[in-house]
Amino acid sequence: MSSDFAIIAQPDWNLRNVLRQHLDGADFRCLVTPMAAEAEDFAARVLARVVILDVELPGISGYETCVRIRHRPGYETVPILLLTGLDLPRRRAAARRAGADALLIKPFSMNDLMREIESRLPGGCRTAGSRPERAEPIAGFAEAPVQVWEPPPSLEWRFGEGSDLSHGKRLLEMLRPRIRR
Repeated sequence: MSSDFAIIAQPDWNLRNVLRQHLDGADFRCLVTPMAAEAEDFAARVLARVVILDVELPGISGYETCVRIRHRPGYETVPILLLTGLDLPRRRAAARRAGADALLIKPFSMNDLMREIESRLPGGCRTAGSRPERAEPIAGFAEAPVQVWEPPPSLEWRFGEGSDLSHGKRLLEMLRPRIRR
């Protein structure tokens, strides 16, 4: 089964979203998570074309996750890229032992990442617009709507002159009962 899925396991929210945007632009259907166990679950449900794992995942390390995904049926030749913030020889050796195809050192450019992916995929990446406008839903997966929290308009915080919070007045009011004891 050939698919256009990309599994991304990255604990950093900002980098996770940047990776998703760039791979969406290359017409991958991204399955994104901050957790190693969830990445393994994704790999159990779909056969991805590429897997991107951070080395420092909560719970199980990216190396162990790479080994577990690599031993799944169908993932023997799927490119698995590991991301790390430290360029150490032992990290490179651990990535090779885990079966990773590449170890990218942060910060890296998205062009470098896409070059790594394209060089390892048979046929390269698809061009933008090559997948259908509306992809069929995948059983068990849902796209979460993006929600931006904004404080209610009734809360007004003023820190300037004349405010109850200026000059530490509020802090003193909170500490006064404890000081008198």
